[in-house]
Amino acid sequence: PQHTGKLIYCTRTVPEMVKCMDEIKRVINYRVKMIGPEGGKILALCLSSRRNMCIHPRVLQEGDRETVDSLCRNMTASWVREKSKSGFGGPELCSFYENYNRDGSNAEIP
Repeated sequence: PQHTGKLIYCTRTVPEMVKCMDEIKRVINYRVKMIGPEGGKILALCLSSRRNMCIHPRVLQEGDRETVDSLCRNMTASWVREKSKSGFGGPELCSFYENYNRDGSNAEIP
């Protein structure tokens, strides 16, 4: 069987990341055209700062990078997550992070 490795591409700016994702879309379309539906089975992820990528409604209300980082850390840090397990109405956790953590790499990405 054919085995394909990982490609890790790092960018410095968000516009460069957008260009990279546009290129990945073109590659996927080409692969589907050439080898069929199997060619579209590619997992591509863009990683950026919390300020650019967070989808939690409460965090999205903030525009300041430090505030976003702090709110996110206060809902995802290991010590916060442990404290919430105590069952005494602990701190708010990020449901998006918890769901990802629960499902891991098996999670479906729409």
